[in-house]
Amino acid sequence: MEPLVVIGVGNDFRGDDAAGLLAARRLHACRGVRTVEHTRDGLSLMEHWRPADRVVVVDALCSGHSPGTVFRFDATAGPVPGDAGWVSSHTPGVAEGIETARILGRLPAALTVYGIEAAQVDPGADVTPAVARAVEEVALAILEETGRA
Repeated sequence: MEPLVVIGVGNDFRGDDAAGLLAARRLHACRGVRTVEHTRDGLSLMEHWRPADRVVVVDALCSGHSPGTVFRFDATAGPVPGDAGWVSSHTPGVAEGIETARILGRLPAALTVYGIEAAQVDPGADVTPAVARAVEEVALAILEETGRA
C-alpha cells in the first residue's frame, strides 16, 4: 500500500476554520497515514507532500452552502476552484498553492482536496456540531477511498 499524506489546513483559534486540523488529528494514529497540521500559507503546502505519491488536503470553506457540507476535488484532474470560498488566515490560500505547484510541475501523482463548509470562523469561536460531524465523515471517506478503512 502506497504511503498517504493527509494535510489538515486551518486555525485552531477561529472556530470551524480548524476543520482541516481536526481531520488530520482524527487520522493521526492510522497505519500507513502521515498527517500534517498546516497553519501557514498555501504555497508551503508542497513542502509537505514530497516524496509521497498520494496526498489529501482538508480545509474549511465558506461558499454559502449549509454548514458541514463536504466538497471533494480531484486536483490532479484539473484546477481547484479558487473562488470556492476557502477560509484562510494566510494568503495565498490552498487553491493558489496547489495551482502554483501545478505550474512548477510539483503536484503529487494523486491529490484530493476536501472542503468542509464552515458556519463560524470568528476568533475565539468553537467548532460547530455540523462541522465536527463533517470532519468525521471526511476522515472516514479518506480511509475508505485509500483502502485503509
